[in-house]
Amino acid sequence: MRILWSLVALVLVVGCEKSKATPGAVAAKKEQKASSKAEVEFFGSWETGGVKAEKVMFVAQLEPCVPVPDKPTRLGEQALETPGPLFAEFFITQGTRGHACIYGFDGTGTVVGVAGSTQNPMLFEGAGEIVFGKLGYRLVAP
Repeated sequence: MRILWSLVALVLVVGCEKSKATPGAVAAKKEQKASSKAEVEFFGSWETGGVKAEKVMFVAQLEPCVPVPDKPTRLGEQALETPGPLFAEFFITQGTRGHACIYGFDGTGTVVGVAGSTQNPMLFEGAGEIVFGKLGYRLVAP
């Protein structure tokens, strides 16, 4: 009988310890998933389309490219130098839906050219590297 009560006590202790750990472990897992980042790569090409811009930026943002948002929520940005091949990589929160755009700016910071992807809006979600390829951009006046 003593052995039976010892087993019952052991089961209760193990069960209690497990139930105490479970809520914290579940919360930690939810937090980790919510804060996990997707490695997003963009490949393609771009051209000026005749737009005279002093500075050109490739961006991933929450808002559509056009109309040009006053205060965009940028998920990543990268300066572009010479028209031609495009490659950018950003780490974006899993499950985010956004837009990939190119903006050309004059010397005062005013947008003088814009280009969006035909793949917009994009879902930034998945395992490993998430690749958006064959992107083609041609700047036009906004």
